[in-house]
This record gives sequence, structure tokens and C-alpha cells, in this order.
Amino acid sequence: MPDPLFDSMIADAGSVRWAPADELRDRARRRTRRTRIATAAAAFTAVAVVVGGVAVAGADRAAPPPVPGGSSSPPAASSTPPPDSPSPTEAPSQGPTGAPSQGSTGAAPASVTAARFLQPSDLGSGWASTRVDNGDGDWIIEATFSAVQCAGNGWASGLTDNRQTRDLRKGSDSYRQWVGLFPRNTAAAYLDGIRAHVRDCDPARLDTKVDLAAERFAGDDALLVDFNIEGLSSRYLIVRHGEMVALIWTKGPLPDAAAKDLGRKAAARLTG
Repeated sequence: MPDPLFDSMIADAGSVRWAPADELRDRARRRTRRTRIATAAAAFTAVAVVVGGVAVAGADRAAPPPVPGGSSSPPAASSTPPPDSPSPTEAPSQGPTGAPSQGSTGAAPASVTAARFLQPSDLGSGWASTRVDNGDGDWIIEATFSAVQCAGNGWASGLTDNRQTRDLRKGSDSYRQWVGLFPRNTAAAYLDGIRAHVRDCDPARLDTKVDLAAERFAGDDALLVDFNIEGLSSRYLIVRHGEMVALIWTKGPLPDAAAKDLGRKAAARLTG
């Protein structure tokens, strides 16, 4: 009895179209050609890799050795900024006229201090100096002008308020003095005012005398003014240095030569 499976395979084989022998040989030749091309490409790639490696190795052998301590690349720029160069010494600032500004190189402004008064050593041994709180009173020259009634109509001497007063004493002898700092360009006018007042004074009292005994003998300017009221005499010694003025009053005897010498000592003290 025939096998059904075998019969089915015979039937399928009969229906299959078999390619001619020429077509089969052509297919085989194309497959062989592709295989050869692929093999040649792989061989070429391998040769190229080997040749490249040899070239690189040869270049490494030809390169010169690096210099000890050197670097083949340029040094990187430093990120730290260079130190600032020292600036030149600045010149003192100048005012509009080109002179140094006040307070930069100029001398300190003058002030009234105890050192600007006559000192006990200027008079000799035994003298002492004390501070007087009240620098005004009937002893100042403005008050004396008023007492002899030759002060004029409301005469203003321009006396500065920036002043101090001290006494010099030795037993019954005494000098009272004030030292004042006047506003700019007014100290000279103060002495000129006193000078003119002495010259123009016409005392209403007949027993009064006012006299300018000496002038310009010390410092920048100096005056020696005498008053005699009812037989009582007093002397005023006024000395100027710049805008500093010293006035010394005494009721005791003071010869002209001694008064001028005292004036020169007072002027020297005003210079500080």
C-alpha cells in the first residue's frame, strides 16, 4: 500500500520550478566575486592600520628629547596682576595763588598763651606771675581816656575780646598786662587809633595831661603813653607783633630807657 506522505512530497516536487543550470552557475560566480571583494577590503584595511602604526612609531623615534626643565608649550599667562608701582610723592596741595594750602605746610595759627606774656625772669629775681580773671576794668587805656574826658563821641578803639590778663608782682611793685590776638589786619589799626587819640586829646580837666613819650621802638610798632591826672601818673606800654598785641600798665616809676627795654622783651615774647 503506498505511503501518503511520500505521495505528497512527490506531488510537491513535481510542481516546483527548477532553475536552469546556466542560471545556477551564474549565481555561484556572483557569490564567489562578492566573497573575494570582501576579503580584499579586509586585507587592505589591515595593511593600512599596520602602516599607520609604523609611521607613528617612526615619528616618535625621530622627535628630539625634551630639554630638561623646559616646556614645549608657552607658559600660561599669570592670573595674578603685577604689583602696583609706587606712586610718586604727592606735592602739597596749593591754593589759588600757588601757595601751600592752609594747614598743609604753613605754621599753626597764633594763639594767646602764658608763654606770650612777660615772664618774671624778664624783670629779675623775686617777681611772680599770676593769672587775672577779669581783663577789663578801670585800668585799661580805653577807661583812662574816658576818665580824662578825651575819648570823643563814642570812640571805639577796636580792642579784641580774644585776650588774657596776668599780673607781675614783687612786693609793692606791680605790672598788669594783657595779650590779645586781633582779627586779620586790625592790630596795626588799634595802635594807630591810640596814637591819633593821644595827639588829638584835649582833656576837659585842666589838671590832666596826656603825652606820647615814645613810639616805634620795639616789635612791628610800639607806643609809650603817659597819663597824669591830679598829680598821679601812670604809663602804658603797647607793643605789636603781627596781629598779637601786648599792653603793660604800671603806676610805679618806669624810666624811658627801662620802658623801651621792657617793650623789646615783650615783643620777643609775642613771637612765641
